[in-house]
Amino acid sequence: KSSLGNVASGVNTFAVSEDTSITGFSHLVVYSQSSLQEQTTPVAFALSDTGVTIPSVTAMTDLDLDATEVGGTLSWASPTSEAEVDKYFIYLATDTAGAGASAVGNVNAGTFSLSVSAETSITSFSHFVVYASSTLFEQT
Repeated sequence: KSSLGNVASGVNTFAVSEDTSITGFSHLVVYSQSSLQEQTTPVAFALSDTGVTIPSVTAMTDLDLDATEVGGTLSWASPTSEAEVDKYFIYLATDTAGAGASAVGNVNAGTFSLSVSAETSITSFSHFVVYASSTLFEQT
């Protein structure tokens, strides 16, 4: 049992912080408490976490002729599910994990390409990375 917090009497909502680990847990339980003691049998809710795996960038058609710049269409395959996806955020990075990320742009869910402006500098970058975002927060 691990406590996430408390709410005042009469409050029937509780915001769970983004990226709260659920490793080792299968349910969220809610106990009511009086001034004397805590309820012994809580109400339980099965936990369900949605993750999105973005396939790697599949193509970058570079139309910029300069060696340290790119411009053109960047595209990627759609994830297996877009159930909670609101947008995709695209960055230039120094590795596949997104280190040193610099924003390039974003597109709405259902769109799997981005027009990268000509003369976008890639001097210190070697990768494009794509992160999904829900209405709550961006994938990490």
